[in-house]
Parts: sequence; structure tokens; C-alpha cells
Amino acid sequence: MNHLLLLGFGLVNTGFVLLLLRSGGTVRDATGAVEVLSVKLGVVLLVLGLLHLANVAALGGTRRRRLELAEREAALPRGPVPGPGSGPGPG
Repeated sequence: MNHLLLLGFGLVNTGFVLLLLRSGGTVRDATGAVEVLSVKLGVVLLVLGLLHLANVAALGGTRRRRLELAEREAALPRGPVPGPGSGPGPG
């Protein structure tokens, strides 16, 4: 599961960065280039942060469900369950 999440994360990030490479206008000087680059880098970092939080939330939910299931299974009685009339009866 971890490898699939990493692969999906990488593919989404690569696709998003490739989409942002295209510039909306012409850059005339170095200041404009730095401004465009900083905006694009900021957007990419924000999206990466949101994707990271979504992955952490998904993995945390999966872990919590597994722990709850393990606790429920541990609470179940082990071995044969005595049926009616199989135990010591009155006198």
C-alpha cells in the first residue's frame, strides 16, 4: 500500500508541476522571472502540503481501523464455547 501511495503522490506532483511550467505571459526582466517563479513554487508547495496531509489522514484512518479491529478480536473468547448442558449441572 505504501508503494502505491508513493507512486500516486509522485505522479500527481509531476503532472501538476508540468502543468504549472507554462507561463501565462512574457517575462521582461529578472525581477519578473523571480516573481513568476516564486508564485509557481509557492503554489506547488501548497498543493504538495495538502496532498501530504491527505495521505497522512488516510493512513491514520487505516491504522485506527486496524487497531480497533485487533482490539475487538482480542476481546473475543478463544477456544470452544460451552453450550447449554455441557457444564456441571445441579446435583
